[in-house]
Amino acid sequence: MKHIFVVNPAAGKGRAEKEYLPKIQQAVKKERVSYEIHRTINIGEGETYIRRLLTERKDPTEIYRFYGCGGDGTLGEVVNGIMDFPNVEAAFIPAGTGNDFARNFPDQKAFRNISSQIRGTGTAVDLIRYQLDQGEPRYCVNMLNIGFDCHVVMKMEELRRIPFIRGTSAYISGVGLVLLSKKTLPLTIQQDENPPISGDFLMMGVGNGKYSGGGFKGLPDAEVADGLMDISIVKDITRRQFAGLVGKYKKGTHLQTEKGRAIVDYSQCHKIRIQDEETFCVAVDGEIRRTNQIDCEIIPRALFFSVPESQ
Repeated sequence: MKHIFVVNPAAGKGRAEKEYLPKIQQAVKKERVSYEIHRTINIGEGETYIRRLLTERKDPTEIYRFYGCGGDGTLGEVVNGIMDFPNVEAAFIPAGTGNDFARNFPDQKAFRNISSQIRGTGTAVDLIRYQLDQGEPRYCVNMLNIGFDCHVVMKMEELRRIPFIRGTSAYISGVGLVLLSKKTLPLTIQQDENPPISGDFLMMGVGNGKYSGGGFKGLPDAEVADGLMDISIVKDITRRQFAGLVGKYKKGTHLQTEKGRAIVDYSQCHKIRIQDEETFCVAVDGEIRRTNQIDCEIIPRALFFSVPESQ
């Protein structure tokens, strides 16, 4: 097996490079593995590098494991880079600000131990295949967020430039600022073969994983290998209602309350189409996209994801 570390030097305000690059260099020597380290230059370059490397590899039967060292967006680049190639695995070293996909697994410490990562085992997980405006299909590992949540992600990008604001604190600050100018989206949503519904909605999440925003458990019933997408649609509510719900939303207990069930429509499906007459933003694994229509479909067991050895 060959181990390729795709390091995003901008992730986590430089944490991926400053903290984890030395750990990677120490661990590969200790474990005596075949490896490469690639520092990405800009957004999308990691995916391009991976595709070029796999296209040119001499032995397609050798397993290549690609470690996304950064945030969920870096992992997304790895996954989109390796799709359609045989004998490949993805792994995740959570060095960004959100790191939400790793939260779906029980041993969080193991994800930060590079030797445990190298000794990890590939396991099949689902992916969400999505198309923007019926364009080229791409893959989402963790979650797509639309509306309020997406606007919070955009605000977080501004807040992350401020020293000492990162992760959950950036998300909470973003929530407060976006809530001041609360807007809804007039969406038309169709799940599987059900009749479409239309209305003004505050936000929605389409997920393979449970978490977004650096640990907010918005899709508490989601499982990464159950062959289903979890859908959360939050109705147009007042600022007071939202403020009263946000604590339980973070813990993932909002659906256990009568108020939460009245405000949030929660479901599971295999396919979903979301449309608006005007362009709206979508955060795909934390990366912002813009579209008038998005089509999503769950692809069961589409990815071999390396789960690190428990410590």
